[in-house]
Formats: sequence, structure tokens, C-alpha cells
Amino acid sequence: MSTHFLSVAHSERLGVALVIGGALLLAVRSPLALLAYLCLTAGSLVLLAVALNRRDAAQAAMQLTFVMINAIGLALAIGSAHA
Repeated sequence: MSTHFLSVAHSERLGVALVIGGALLLAVRSPLALLAYLCLTAGSLVLLAVALNRRDAAQAAMQLTFVMINAIGLALAIGSAHA
């Protein structure tokens, strides 16, 4: 019996959907930039977990870079929301 909540394939789809949703929110210049960066960061984290599960070092390194970039965007969005 599997103890995983989502399969790797479903996790990958979830990560891609979060990244696409966040990118679309940013593309339409939505006032919800905080939500957009939250989606991008969460999606990148899910895709990082998938890459680590597959033991794909190159993909994991790329996703870790995206996590850091999106986390910076998230921090800036939080800062501008409180300004």
C-alpha cells in the first residue's frame, strides 16, 4: 500500500499547473502579484520534489534556481504589499 498522497506524475502536473497559473496572473498584470509569486514558488517546490524523487540532478538544480528566483519575487511582492 502506497503512503504517498499524490503519484509522481500527478505531482508533476500539479507543479506545472501552479507555475502556469502564477505566470498567467503575472502576464495579465493582476493586482494579485503576491498570489502569483506564491503559485510560482509552490509550483517550483513541487517540481523540485519530483526531480529529487527521480534523482535527476540537473532538473533539481534548475528547479532550485527557479525556487530561489520566485522566492525573491515573493519577498518583493510581500514588501510592496506592506508599503
